[in-house]
Amino acid sequence: MEHALHLAAKHFVETIAPTTSTTITKKVRAALKKSSRRGDLDLGELDHELAEINLDEPDTDGDSESDNEDFSFRPGDSLGKALALVKQIRKSPQACTFFKSTCTQVDIDPLELLLWVRTRWASLYRFLERLFKQKLAVDQFILLADDSDKVPDLPGNRLYSDFKLQNKQQNIWMKILMSKIQ
Repeated sequence: MEHALHLAAKHFVETIAPTTSTTITKKVRAALKKSSRRGDLDLGELDHELAEINLDEPDTDGDSESDNEDFSFRPGDSLGKALALVKQIRKSPQACTFFKSTCTQVDIDPLELLLWVRTRWASLYRFLERLFKQKLAVDQFILLADDSDKVPDLPGNRLYSDFKLQNKQQNIWMKILMSKIQ
């Protein structure tokens, strides 16, 4: 019975976990290496190998990605957006201070945003729960941070507004959290 619970939890995390750029790069490099075995690059075989890459499949070559890696996310990858936003806020002392001030502005206790630790079972749930407790402050932060001199600019011409979650995505997460509570 315990084994079934472990497998269910593992499957759940793998289903909602964002595919990091490192995993995608590894799979593309493996396809490139496989299509150029004899020293010649066979474009037909490369095209076939790239078409068969399954991004939903976990990385199985034994290299586990570090928890400190920055997440890059695909469009529509709401969990990746949320993880990247929290990571960016926590990286910068100025952003943390600005986030605390936005919490005060919207009358919310300035609690620290939590990270998802992949090896901790309930860490993803606590991450989402804290994010929703701070939802008004997070939304306010996203709206104001790009124009504020108090928050440093993000590297690579990115904006905090890129991390805005759509209401549809937030509603799905809220249903998951509410089902867990009941």
